[in-house]
Formats: sequence, C-alpha cells, structure tokens
Amino acid sequence: MSRFPFGWVGAVGRFGSTVCSIVFASSVGVGLAACSTSSSIKPELLSLPVWKGTRYPTAAFVVSCSLSHEARVDPLKFPGQRAASHMHSFYGNRSTSEAAGDAVVQKMLGADTSCADRGDTAAYWTPSPAGDTMRAYYDAGAARPEAIVAYPLGMKGIAGDPAFTEPGVDVVGFRCGSVSDGPDGSGWNAWPPGSCAKGVPIVRYSFGQCADESGQELVACKSSQRATFSRLRLLFEFRGLARHGGTVVGAHADFWNVWAPTKLARLVAVCNRGERGSNLELKECGLPGGQ
Repeated sequence: MSRFPFGWVGAVGRFGSTVCSIVFASSVGVGLAACSTSSSIKPELLSLPVWKGTRYPTAAFVVSCSLSHEARVDPLKFPGQRAASHMHSFYGNRSTSEAAGDAVVQKMLGADTSCADRGDTAAYWTPSPAGDTMRAYYDAGAARPEAIVAYPLGMKGIAGDPAFTEPGVDVVGFRCGSVSDGPDGSGWNAWPPGSCAKGVPIVRYSFGQCADESGQELVACKSSQRATFSRLRLLFEFRGLARHGGTVVGAHADFWNVWAPTKLARLVAVCNRGERGSNLELKECGLPGGQ
C-alpha cells in the first residue's frame, strides 16, 4: 500500500494501456493525477484545483487586482456621461471611463491592468470608498464544470441593486476577515459588522451564471435555464457607502468582460472544466496549493 502525507488519500486505476495515480489533499483542497502509458514512463501531470465549499473538483480560478482609480462615471448605467454617477472605485482595466460600446471594448483590450494576471483586462467597480485590493473568484457555482463556457467579449453584469432594494445575502454578503479568505464558509450576513475582533469588514458580490435575452448581460438563472458561465464573486473591503447615499442595501458591484479572450478561455478550460493538454499550472489558477 502506498503511503501519503497526513490528510492525503490516493487511488490507482488503469484505463486501457494508461495507468493513473490520483491523490487528493483535503486539508488544502488540491488534487493531482499522474498518468503514464506502457510505452512511456514519463508521467503526464493533471492538476485538479478544488475550492473549499464547492461541489466539483475542478472549480475555480482567482485574480487579485489593486485599486486603479476613482471617478464619478458608470459606463454601463450612464454610458458616455461624465460625472453622472456617484463615485466608484475601479479595479482591473486602467482605461475604464464613461465611454462604452464595441469600439471602446476593442481599445480596452490593449490597455494596462491593475490585476496581477496581466491577461485580466476586465473592468470591475463598486461604490467608493473601497479597499486597496479586490479579489475575483471564478468558480463552478451551480454549473456542471464540463459545460462552462467563457463569457463573450463585452458581456456585463451587476451584483446588488443601486436602486436601494434588498438583494439578499446570496447576492451581497458581509462578514469580518480578509479578501484573501475566499468567498465560501460561514458568517456571511445581510448587514456589515459594526466592528471586527479579527480582520476588517469585507463584502462579497455574487453574479448570475446565465445570459439575458440579448446574450450580453449576466443574470440569475431562471428555473428553466442551466447555468452556463463561471460564477463570479468579488470580494472588497467594506468601508461604507458615504458617497452613495449611506445605506448598505444599495451596495453593488459591476463587471465588464474585457478579458484577453484567449487567456480567459484557457483559464475556464483548465481551472473550471479541468481539461488536459494545457501548459497552465495550478499556481496560474490562483488557488490554495498553487500560490
């Protein structure tokens, strides 16, 4: 019997001439499979990232982005209108402004980004003031991993409701901690904590996994729909909504997909669907065990 470090389990299986050894670490949520054929002793490594709290073994990729700029613009709600919005904190694409439209999307593809992954030129924003760092978690959510596809270029979405209606803790949630703690686990509430014994107040925004009738806006899936896209969840430090009317039920975040298409497609394939044949390694998914 093979011995594995504490917290790891293993199995060996044969598929025709191919033999695979699989180990899984429950403590860090990472699985690895090494396969070889009878004609070669060089193993082929397959990384299976697992994000704690998700149902499937090939679940997520994570991107960390710093604050890029602040401006009183909202290209999705008030396209082309300067100073028409409350103040927003922008992350990711550094060229995000009031400008919108297909031509703008093409220009944004070549812009600089505040994200650690240079292929993430998407635009993310939330009402100011917000923290210096945002984390974007793209996981399987309610979707079958093998069925997940990348967002179309230019797709947009909003989580929460700036019109001051109650979105529910599954859409907008608060707790104490750090944005690096991840979006899962317990302790999420509909209202921010008054104080934190450990960490700081953080807010989690969860986006839909289906498209609206136009095919260009992320929305919550209807009962008749099957989740198609990655579930995007954004984590920010919550520093209040002093510039947004002062009520937490208006808390919201926006996403505009201006990812470099080839990079997004590759991450979805490897980190969400768990496909083989890519040179991506686990660390590029940004998950525990790969950092």
